[in-house]
Amino acid sequence: MKLNKLMSVAVALAAVVSTASAQAPKPVTYGVTLGGSIPTGDFGKGAKTGFTVGGTAEITPAKLPFAVRFDLGYNNNKLKGIDETFHLYSGTVNAVKSFSAKSAFVPYVIGGLGVYHGRAAGNSDTDFGLNGGAGISMPLSGFNTFVEARYNHVFTSGSSLSYIPVVFGIRF
Repeated sequence: MKLNKLMSVAVALAAVVSTASAQAPKPVTYGVTLGGSIPTGDFGKGAKTGFTVGGTAEITPAKLPFAVRFDLGYNNNKLKGIDETFHLYSGTVNAVKSFSAKSAFVPYVIGGLGVYHGRAAGNSDTDFGLNGGAGISMPLSGFNTFVEARYNHVFTSGSSLSYIPVVFGIRF
């Protein structure tokens, strides 16, 4: 009896994954992300690991070999040694190149440029920056999940601002 239930669950799960794998990519998807924000370089010397949340919109033009993704993000990092939080808002435009895979897991690389607005202790600044990274996407029934890490470098005056958000996301 228990073996029959286990087999039924396995068959249902296989059907969901295979159905999702057989679906054609949607031309436009939207998503949300949640994860950790790891400060690096000079920023890492003065800030602790924090959290990040974001939203994405991805367009997959039929005639381009890559997708175009727009991301809005918010990072929150406590500063070391003082009772203050660094808030970083970002808007980026990225190229996303997926690689075909023979499984439900699809690796990809991502990179682009953006505008970053940081605020802490009553001071704020807006600067341009670059980002690049990689991820793995796994389609499920009706939506995709993904895990991604990206290095972000913001061109600030004075000390550098760089961080690595590691996120889990869902795309619809």
